Amino acid sequence: MSIIHDALKKAQSEREVAAFTPYINDRKRDAHISRSSSNVKVILVLLSLLVGIVGSWIAIYRVGFNNITQAIFKKKPSQVQTRAVENKSNKSAALSKKEGEVMGRSAMVENQEIKDSNNKRFEDAKYRNLKGMEFYKHGKYSLAKGEFLASIEVFPEYAEAYNNAGLAYKKLGDSKNAEANYKKALKYKTDYPEALNNYGVLLESNGDTIAAKEYFKKAIAAAPYYPAPYLNLAVALEKDKKFDEAIVYYEKFLSYSKQNNEPVSNDIERSIRERMLYLNTDNLMLP
Repeated sequence: MSIIHDALKKAQSEREVAAFTPYINDRKRDAHISRSSSNVKVILVLLSLLVGIVGSWIAIYRVGFNNITQAIFKKKPSQVQTRAVENKSNKSAALSKKEGEVMGRSAMVENQEIKDSNNKRFEDAKYRNLKGMEFYKHGKYSLAKGEFLASIEVFPEYAEAYNNAGLAYKKLGDSKNAEANYKKALKYKTDYPEALNNYGVLLESNGDTIAAKEYFKKAIAAAPYYPAPYLNLAVALEKDKKFDEAIVYYEKFLSYSKQNNEPVSNDIERSIRERMLYLNTDNLMLP
């Protein structure tokens, strides 16, 4: 009995194991299927989120792009053209300004070069003129004339050199060239008192007293404190027997000579005062 009973229990146990094994397999299958379903759900959720994000990005991009496009195409052609013209005008103005600045700088450089060149020429001319004056003071009138003409050649607008050349020509007895140089001096310096006075002296020596007096008066008008034309005008007025006027200009000559620190020699002053006294005496003797 016990053997049979053990055999029956063994058979029952084997059936129970056999019956339990399919159940375990079914549970494993069901668990696998369940896990697979969960994974699918997660993937679907992620895909949905991804699609949503991509869709939102595309929508935003399209809206932004459309807004930009609309903003561009909403502008009137005239506005676009105006801006283009304005930009072009601004560029042209900037270029013109730069060109103007370059031209301005070039003109400034050129003017400075001309100025420097003129200054050097003038300095050279002044040196020759001063050298001529030294010759003139020592009575070397021919050498003086050569230096004055050389000065004019270096700087043709040098009025002082023309005046001095006129003096040298007069000393050498060449009235024609003396007059030509005085006129040139007055061409470049119309209110040049020394040239006006010297031309008047030349005219008087040539017998043209009327014209001479006019140039003396012009010299006085140009430089009221310049003594020389007063003396020359006094002499011319005395020749015309206008003694009262002559005395006035003699007195002014002596007065302005002292004021300008150009005192005349004692001999000349004494001679002038004697002349003034003589003219006064003649006036007393007139009926």
